[in-house]
Amino acid sequence: MLTGGETCVPISGYGNVRMKIFVIGYRNMGESIIVLFLDKERNNEVLYSIVVDSFICRRGKKRINKTDEILRKYGVRDISCLIWTHPHLDHTKGLKHIIQKYCKFNTPIYVSPHFYYKPNDLIKITGKENRWVVDDLYALNRLTKDRVSRPLVSPRKYTNIDQIVLKGFSDSMCVSLDAVAPYSSILDDYVNKDRHDLNPNMVSIAFILSVDDYYFFFGGDTIDEHIDKMNPAYLQKCVFVKIPHHASPTAGHLVALLDPNVLDNVCTTRFGVGRSNLPNISVLNSYTNIAKHVIVTGDNTHNSADYGLVEYEYSFDKGLTTTINLSGNAYEI
Repeated sequence: MLTGGETCVPISGYGNVRMKIFVIGYRNMGESIIVLFLDKERNNEVLYSIVVDSFICRRGKKRINKTDEILRKYGVRDISCLIWTHPHLDHTKGLKHIIQKYCKFNTPIYVSPHFYYKPNDLIKITGKENRWVVDDLYALNRLTKDRVSRPLVSPRKYTNIDQIVLKGFSDSMCVSLDAVAPYSSILDDYVNKDRHDLNPNMVSIAFILSVDDYYFFFGGDTIDEHIDKMNPAYLQKCVFVKIPHHASPTAGHLVALLDPNVLDNVCTTRFGVGRSNLPNISVLNSYTNIAKHVIVTGDNTHNSADYGLVEYEYSFDKGLTTTINLSGNAYEI
């Protein structure tokens, strides 16, 4: 999906590049995703890094922030790109720390359109803690001055977020981030109806990360109203899917748009607060029919640890090869 004007990042060679995807979930709620491109010939130097959402889990005086732990482990000082999919507490509580520690003045930050504190706001922030966390985040200089980007997508199309070329002496790897939700036509309709009480899931960002001809889908908490407008041609190329909205039935249409001959890995996170008990087992079972591996960061029977972590490592030099490691509450269906 490269469109030109991409940034070139030098590498020691195509065969030395590894991509790691970390899907982090916590015992009852909380989600974060990290994507790192590493050069193994250069002592696993981080070439490019993406953080999607963040959360801090508290156990008494103990603060658990796996996002920060992983970034420190790999020596990341400045992330390349931050995506805040939508302002629900389980995707937000922890972002302030990540922005303050890892985002420079010019680090690209992407947030939902029709967002908080705007005259044409569509969303409704409910819950005292959620509102406090969003208020605190919006007090940051980066957000106060609105130095962020807000991707909107036209039906069946995508909006480019970022693009790089990992360039070696004789070969290169093309990497592109492209938003595939939320859709402007849906949100414009709500603006025209003067609606200002929508669930934040309605404006959630979903995006595809493409590495050469391999596609990786990250669904945020996108729901079916937006999924139905996605171009199946993009989704059918996906080898990896982070299931949107914790495998809720409200995002159940995605599974029919994927190609079982291409799809390898599927994962989702836990949300078990109040009456919610996600992931939904019926939705998960629908993915087991089309994917080789379906992994969950935890559920109400896998919750002995404070977190669940799924770590994928991809190499591209001899076709796509994958290594998967699970820790904490994470388990494979």
